[in-house]
Amino acid sequence: MAVTIENSPEDWQTSDNPIIYQFSSDDAGEVNFSFKVELKLDGQVVYTDKVFVEVADNAHFDASQVTRFLTPSPTVNSPLTSEAGTTNTIQLVVTENYGSPPVDEASASSAVTNIFKGSVSDREYLVNEYGDYELTRWFTDHPTNDIEVLRLEDKIVSMLGAGALATATLNFYDENDVLQHTYTTPNQTYDIWQLNLTDGNLTITAGVPDLSIITYFTVQINSSDILTIRYYDDRCSAPVSVRWINKYGGYDSFVFKHANVERATVDANSYESQFGGWFAGSYGFDLQDSGVIDYFKRTNGKGLAVTDNLSQEIQNWLTESFSGLRHLMTLDDGTTYPVRSTTRRFDIEQARFQDLRVIVLDYDIANKNNSVTL
Repeated sequence: MAVTIENSPEDWQTSDNPIIYQFSSDDAGEVNFSFKVELKLDGQVVYTDKVFVEVADNAHFDASQVTRFLTPSPTVNSPLTSEAGTTNTIQLVVTENYGSPPVDEASASSAVTNIFKGSVSDREYLVNEYGDYELTRWFTDHPTNDIEVLRLEDKIVSMLGAGALATATLNFYDENDVLQHTYTTPNQTYDIWQLNLTDGNLTITAGVPDLSIITYFTVQINSSDILTIRYYDDRCSAPVSVRWINKYGGYDSFVFKHANVERATVDANSYESQFGGWFAGSYGFDLQDSGVIDYFKRTNGKGLAVTDNLSQEIQNWLTESFSGLRHLMTLDDGTTYPVRSTTRRFDIEQARFQDLRVIVLDYDIANKNNSVTL
């Protein structure tokens, strides 16, 4: 009697994509046979199920039906560097169960697999190897790794560290590309690095003397790809930046430079007041206190943000935001509030033999705005 783990997922998997185990038993022909599967999350059994033979003494189990709900969701941490907190370890224990009545017999355990919160497309799922990301690629698919941001928005970037010893180096440059300041973090062994590049962290922790003269800065962990964060300082427009949780459980953002137009719909509770009535002993008419009168209103904020002309690569990358979650909009003064993206439109036209590409984002403002109640 024996249970064999035939195939296990590779180390470092996205929590919301299939995480497949295949197993078999040489006792699959026994009466009342089934497999009992137990999934351990961070060493603790969190899920138990019964699985029956599917093909030639083999069966399979998809752990993502559990991990997609139990792996921690992304949150923004306050320090300049921190553990993102979006990881778990999983292990599957498979036990053969058979007989009259059925009893547990032999069992086998899989290797421990690391997972992180994420959900990639089916196409990417088939080709992605997350070992290639370790201290190499940032958790973004931005085509240039040169990202424009507003000065007062939170700037969050992430990378797979897999517990390896590493440091992050930040280099700050002025408008003439002259290096003004360098900061290197202490050694860390994060599973997933999260860097919160707020002005406060850059000034206090990284020790930048004067951020106002900094035009852009670069971030690199050990010898990873270099990420450039470039401030957008054009005051000819009123830009807004939209940030969202991306498919790697990290954060992406983009500055909509062309326009941001807010509008609203109004829901009202009202009553109808009679035209005419008694006033100080006399029957009369008062236009100001008759007709349909609102006693409570709710304003539902909406908006429309429009990009400037985009390159084909940026336009293709921005389609990622279509499936992003928890969109936050930051105004040029640093005011940040949640929005719910409703529709997005891609427009392309040709002018003077040049393609002009823009994306239009329609959104609802999530915060409520109620009137006083009369």
